Order: sequence, then structure tokens, then C-alpha cells
Amino acid sequence: MARECGMMNDECGMKRKGGGRGVARSLACGGMALDDTRKGTVYDCSMASALRAVFFDFDGLLADTEPAYYSACSSVMADWGVTVTREEYAARWIVRGTKAAEELPRLGVKMDPDAWVAEVRARFRAAIARELKAMPHALEALSAAKARFTTAVVTNTPHRDVESMLERLGMAKLLDHVVAREDYERSKPEGDCYRAACRSARLEPLECLALEDASRGVRAASAAGVPVIAVLNEWTKSVVPPEAFLILNGLNELDLARIAANWPPGK
Repeated sequence: MARECGMMNDECGMKRKGGGRGVARSLACGGMALDDTRKGTVYDCSMASALRAVFFDFDGLLADTEPAYYSACSSVMADWGVTVTREEYAARWIVRGTKAAEELPRLGVKMDPDAWVAEVRARFRAAIARELKAMPHALEALSAAKARFTTAVVTNTPHRDVESMLERLGMAKLLDHVVAREDYERSKPEGDCYRAACRSARLEPLECLALEDASRGVRAASAAGVPVIAVLNEWTKSVVPPEAFLILNGLNELDLARIAANWPPGK
């Protein structure tokens, strides 16, 4: 998922009710209600229909950008005598989704957060200008989705960066919508980005599937009522998001035909 480096359900026709707590690994839909027993919520499925759209996160799911983000972040910190380990970066910046305004004071870095973000972004852009790779099986997954569904990227990355990278990776032609940081108010883990994606696609949340690589993005999709699959990678595998109805270890495990045949999840 994209790094900012600091950097309603009702709205989409769904209703929540409080409930018990459980340990189910998939969302259960019993005709009229989608019950996520792990989170104690029940969704009204009366408006649910077929799966019509697949929403992809970008960083860490489609594009292998995490090494470049880590290099940029850690090098700026090093200028201030602060060491950020790979493990700390993964836990705090990727999975938790911390922001510069929180981290800089904690680490004793006396730099304006906006200036820090701008410097990290500049170093990130320099890094990806030298090398940019797709995540394994990303193009195949996008192609399979495009052949049958509306497709979108939903990211915290600004339009300038994500659209340039999508073109370079040959992915732009496989997407119907690009929902980037300028298109909504609050970044992931808030659900604003996925509500914006639903509006762009003119679909209800239960007609859409989200694919995310980290807990922060999984929480964003869940907050918007969009069923979500976690596709974990080496940076995010330490935390298994409980909100995901399915956990995968790579896009090669994604079976959209089977998922669509059993939509909504747990049918």
C-alpha cells in the first residue's frame, strides 16, 4: 500500500448492527445478512448482487515499491542520526500507517513534517526512476480482472506518481479508474478512498472486491463495507489482518472465477 510517509456503510446502502465476537476466518452470508463474527458486525445484504469490480491497492500489491520507500525514508532519517530498521519501518510505516507528524517528534528529528515528506518523496522518485518492478503475477491478476470486471487502483499515492508508474509497468490500459490521494479526504486506514472508488464505479460496496497487502489498507476497505482479501508480502506478513475474509501469500493464489461464483463471500 502507498506510503504518505506522514506522507458509510450507509453511504453505499449497507447497515451495521452490533453483535457478538467470534473467530470465523471468512465472512458468512446467510441470504440476507453478511456477518463478520470477528468484528461483531452484521451487514444488510438485501442489495447485494454479483461481483462487478475489483479494486487493487498499488504499492506492495501491484508495484514492488517498498524497498524504494524504505531506502528514501531511512536515508532521510540517517541525515539526522536516526536509524530506522527494516523491521521497524514495516511495522510502523507500512502496517500501522504512522505519519511523519507522529514519528519525527518521537525520534527527535526537528524537521518540519511537510518538508520531511517532500524530501522522502524526492528520494523515492529518484529511486524508482532507476528501477521499477511489478510485483510477481500482478500483470496476470490485473488482466484476469479486466477481462471480466470493472477495475480500479485505490491508493494513497498522488496521481502524478501512480499514473507514471502504471504507464511504465504497462498496467494503465488494464484499469478503468485510478483513485489517488487527491480524490478523497482522509488516507488509509480510513475508508474514504474506497467510498470514492465505489462512487467512481457507480457500484455498491458488496458489488466490489478489494485487494490489499497490509493491515492499514485492509482496514480502509472494511471501513467502507467493501469485502477485502489480504495478499501478504515479505513486508506485511507479520500481521494477519482480521478484517480480511481471505488471506493469500501472493497474487498467483487469486482465483477470481471461484470468488465470483461464491459471491458475496461465504455464500
